[in-house]
Amino acid sequence: MRYIIVGHPLRLDGEAGEMAGEAARFARKLSKETGIETELIDERLSSWEAEQTMGEAQSGRAGKPSPLDEIAAAILLRDYLDRRKK
Repeated sequence: MRYIIVGHPLRLDGEAGEMAGEAARFARKLSKETGIETELIDERLSSWEAEQTMGEAQSGRAGKPSPLDEIAAAILLRDYLDRRKK
């Protein structure tokens, strides 16, 4: 089965806000247009974790910029795959 995962920007308290609603609407539209099931993934703290990862990685990279959004997306995918294994 194929899935498209979409980040679900919940508030820190776990409640859905305006952006979470937009993400859910986007996921439904994407699923309808592609015929591929979408799944919303909680993205709380993924940017923070990406910043932590970048800080560790940049210590040996002579100041080269790292793509924060790409790292955060990789973290979401890793978390999703870890949950599917369980």
